[in-house]
Amino acid sequence: MFNRKAHYWRRWRLTNKDEHKQAYKAYSVKCVQAIQAYYQDFENALIQSDNLGKFYQYVNGKISGRKSNPPRLSETAQEIL
Repeated sequence: MFNRKAHYWRRWRLTNKDEHKQAYKAYSVKCVQAIQAYYQDFENALIQSDNLGKFYQYVNGKISGRKSNPPRLSETAQEIL
């Protein structure tokens, strides 16, 4: 599915035509809907499995994330960049 989306993107970028842009946008929406449907099915199956441990593991994974900032570059490293 993503390969097809990339194909539409490349065709639009090469030709810069409005019909190719519309085809890319339409397929992009289909990809987003497919991803949302996948996660919805996954979450429903997780709820219906009655496995409380896996449910909480999934929820904790969703609510936790990176809380810290990445380390700052030293002045010598900034001069190189």
